[in-house]
Amino acid sequence: LFIFMLPASMEELRGRLRDRMTESGPDLEMRLQTAVDEMAQVREFNYRVVNATGRLERAVADIDAIIAAEKCRIDPRMVQLL
Repeated sequence: LFIFMLPASMEELRGRLRDRMTESGPDLEMRLQTAVDEMAQVREFNYRVVNATGRLERAVADIDAIIAAEKCRIDPRMVQLL
């Protein structure tokens, strides 16, 4: 089972990263491009959860709901541990 966490928008992600002040300008741009590349893979995941600024409780509730739904499946997913 794979859950993809993503920001509400690229602008929101840019603002979060800028506010953290953990990367310089070029490093920030590289990190944002990496995020774009990663988001292109979202279809490979079973679920997606939006982690919007100020809505952490919603993201947690979404993950809880996914876990509850998976526990109720008639045909459980086969998961291989690496």
